[in-house]
Amino acid sequence: MNLLQIYKKSLFIRYFEEKIEVLFKKGLINGTAHACIGQEYIPVIISQYLTDDDIVTSTHRGHGHALAKGLDPTKFLAELCGKELGYNYGRGGSQHVTSKKFNFYANGISGGMVPIATGMAFANKYKKNKNVVVSYMGDGGFNEGYVGEALNIAATWKLPVLFVCENNQYAMSTHVSKTYATPICQRVGGFGIICESIEDNNYEKLDTLAKKFIHKIRETQTPYFLEVQTYRHKGHSKNDKNLYRSKNEEEIWFGNDVLLQLEGKMISKGEVSQKQLDQIKTDTEAELENIMQKVVDMPSSDVKRIWEFLYAK
Repeated sequence: MNLLQIYKKSLFIRYFEEKIEVLFKKGLINGTAHACIGQEYIPVIISQYLTDDDIVTSTHRGHGHALAKGLDPTKFLAELCGKELGYNYGRGGSQHVTSKKFNFYANGISGGMVPIATGMAFANKYKKNKNVVVSYMGDGGFNEGYVGEALNIAATWKLPVLFVCENNQYAMSTHVSKTYATPICQRVGGFGIICESIEDNNYEKLDTLAKKFIHKIRETQTPYFLEVQTYRHKGHSKNDKNLYRSKNEEEIWFGNDVLLQLEGKMISKGEVSQKQLDQIKTDTEAELENIMQKVVDMPSSDVKRIWEFLYAK
């Protein structure tokens, strides 16, 4: 497990999310966006074990999923800003970015990509390849009826898919204690799918299980499920002020931030110094500032072409 590599990629995603907030305030991004700050390490760790041919399906909170899968950050940010040079010509925005080249697919429907991921896993099995589909969802999305149907099909047909629930404790403003009568893994087990829960941002356990499960999926062509208990540092979306969360709860989770954990671990092991970490932050900030300026200077999508690409050809 390369701690420094995971740290750099996670830090990049966090700073990327912060630049999105800056662009919103300047009126350069329209609509809404859902930041993954606090949980960006999850796709970074999982994507270590994926190939270019593996598929990732994302959520409305999917910027980290996209960047961890390898999408170009300049082109990705251009899409969010409605630029013609974006992945989907500026039409997808924050929640609907797709790249066939990187096998990355998303939509803004809560849990909406899970059934689609199951269909993609069926296609892989039909083609008799060893490719894996990773399907992300949130704790709110997991409660959708079609997600349960997709899990049932994946288990019954033994499909090569890793379901990942990023349980950040809140479905919008509703805490999981009010929406779950039994633990997630207990419910998943009812479908006959092996499920493991990672508690309290335990990135080391996530690394171990992600590597193990993805290997098993390739070899056995059967589904597995990971529940990662984490915490988003920002509101549900850009206008959410988090009035439903206690400051004490936030302090506990913020103190258990994986970036802070990684910094402490690397310094204690003598792998990096505080000065080196500060330089990494400075360099990352400068890199993203450069990307942001490039995107701002790009031409916007041509409104005369707004009706193109509505239908598949």
